[in-house]
Amino acid sequence: EDSDDRTTTMEMDMEENKLRESVEKNKEVYRKHYMSLKNIKVEIEHMKAMLKKNRRQIQLEFEHWWKDHKDEDNKMNVKPKAITGDKVADENIAEFYRMRDQILTSMN
Repeated sequence: EDSDDRTTTMEMDMEENKLRESVEKNKEVYRKHYMSLKNIKVEIEHMKAMLKKNRRQIQLEFEHWWKDHKDEDNKMNVKPKAITGDKVADENIAEFYRMRDQILTSMN
């Protein structure tokens, strides 16, 4: 029986060692993937920040362009173009845009 016990103990020790090795390998794979994902997250956050910055810059450039465009129209006393072909509707649309521009200007 003593021999059987030793054999069983040795088999259990071998199995335990195999499991430990497997756990260590899995830990290493986990760490490697975790670090990879962590680095990717940093890159994504950087890209999001750059996207936000670029979006704001484009918005500001458009607002400046729009203001300059409207200033040029006002200097030349440009009359609104016919949009629908209906004089009353076109005047109402033009008035809407004039009022909207006044509101936006007052907000800045």
